Amino acid sequence: MKADTFSIDWLSKPDVFEVNRLEAVDYHHHFVNGKEPVQSLNGDWHYTYSSTVQDRDTDFYDHASDYLDKPVLKVPGHIQLQGLGQIQYSDVAYPWDGKENLKYGQIPQKFNPTVSLVRTFTLDKDLEGMDIQLMFRGVESAFACWLNGTFVGYSEDSFTPAAFDITSLLREGENTLAVQVFQFSSGSWLEDQDFFRFSGIFRDVELQGRKKAWIEDLRITTELANDFSSGAVIADIRDRNANRFTISLFDPDEKLMFAQTITSRSLRLFFDDVRLWSAERPDLYTFRIDVLDEDGAVQETVEEKVGMRRI
Repeated sequence: MKADTFSIDWLSKPDVFEVNRLEAVDYHHHFVNGKEPVQSLNGDWHYTYSSTVQDRDTDFYDHASDYLDKPVLKVPGHIQLQGLGQIQYSDVAYPWDGKENLKYGQIPQKFNPTVSLVRTFTLDKDLEGMDIQLMFRGVESAFACWLNGTFVGYSEDSFTPAAFDITSLLREGENTLAVQVFQFSSGSWLEDQDFFRFSGIFRDVELQGRKKAWIEDLRITTELANDFSSGAVIADIRDRNANRFTISLFDPDEKLMFAQTITSRSLRLFFDDVRLWSAERPDLYTFRIDVLDEDGAVQETVEEKVGMRRI
């Protein structure tokens, strides 16, 4: 779903769980000139707190500079472990049972801790000139975010990453990121488990840089012969603007076994004398992809460890 402004109604609409969010893809490390183009936004974030959604600061992103003298919360971190909200344990009952009579999808009105968070940052020199994604590794249970006063997006699904393309919203020099986090949303009906109830930005927040050619999604699987003497590494690549790839495979001793430049996005590498992975001998192969542009220049490198086993 796409939108230019945030609507509080999304919190109680089960069919709205992401707005302007990038498609979910695999998680892999990528390197440019030997360095990972990632800038952490962890640390001290200035905040205000309200115990209900109705009492939140509705337009804090428009006066975010006023927040720079507010108290701070540590990110990543749960707000309940920093003196806000209420630590609550629940197993078979929903957190609002016995307090409010809610229909499926509705959110609590009497108690729904909400924090409005602000921090500033300047883009690292290593990321300048790249496309930039804003990545939240985990936020419970829903959040909306703004950059330099412009709405970026909304996300539920607390325990999976949420990424947004912010390239066009970045400024030279200082940028201001504003995030509003809600403890309960329609997704809370699905995330009901036997656990403690927390909320907040509880995993890393970071900026990821992407050059003009890069791997968007990657799937690596393996096959083994019935006698375990030979096997194959299978890769399926989804890229943006890549011209071709240099594929390399190294054995567990880091000895090069295979290297070839290809244009295909799917490949199978067959080899004999397989060294099997086990708990006693956790041998891992290294599978490397160099992404090349039309001039043959390496835009990024992806490396993954691969274990050969069958269960």
